Order: sequence, then structure tokens, then C-alpha cells
Amino acid sequence: MDTLSKVTRNDKQLIVNCTWIEFTELIDILSKKIAPNKYKSIYGIPRAGLIVAAMLAYRLNLPVVESEHITKETLIVDEITDSGKTLISMQEKYGCETAVLHKRIKTIAKPTYFVELLKTDDWIHYPYEEE
Repeated sequence: MDTLSKVTRNDKQLIVNCTWIEFTELIDILSKKIAPNKYKSIYGIPRAGLIVAAMLAYRLNLPVVESEHITKETLIVDEITDSGKTLISMQEKYGCETAVLHKRIKTIAKPTYFVELLKTDDWIHYPYEEE
């Protein structure tokens, strides 16, 4: 959680708040890891993946597509791989490469690209989530 700074605690776990500035920095770092001109489109896993996809699409100059237009040249993105089940199901269904901002150490998924490896179960509160 190198780019995340604000931490609060509730009854059950630590909550790490990600600001819009931090979120944008994560998007910038991720966009620089992605091979240029390798993909023809980008797909965001609903819901939060749509925000990641839109921001990456501008930086990578790629169209965002709906699920019926996913091809092997589509990069599938989400904000985090927690258990990994969603990401794996997308990889198996479409055979595409994937990207996430955060990858939990316990996840069973292996995203092609990620920014930060999370070694704890702290809850990441992204800036677009309600309080």
C-alpha cells in the first residue's frame, strides 16, 4: 500500500482510504506497465472496473467495449483481485490478459499487470465508493 496513506479502523478491520489523487497515481503507474499497442480494446469488470477502464482508455488511447465485443486483443481490468474468482472466470471465458491496481497476496488469480501487492486483508476504500 505504498501509494495509500489515510487509515481508519472500524470494529472488524483496518480501512485504507484511497484518495482521487492516489487513485490517479495508481492508474498512471498501471498505464506505464501495459505494453503499448498490444491491445485493441479495454473492458472493465462492472462496477469498479468500469472506472479503471475509462481512465486507462484515455491514457492508452483504447476504446472501452461491452462484454459481447471482447476479443483476445482486449485487456480486461478491475480495481482489485481479492479472492481472484472473478478475474479467473473472465480469463477462462475470454482468454484475455488482465490488469488490476491491487493484487492481494492470497488471491488465486494471476493478473498480467498489477501495481501493488497487498499483504494484508485491510479494506481499500476507493474514492468513488460511498462513505
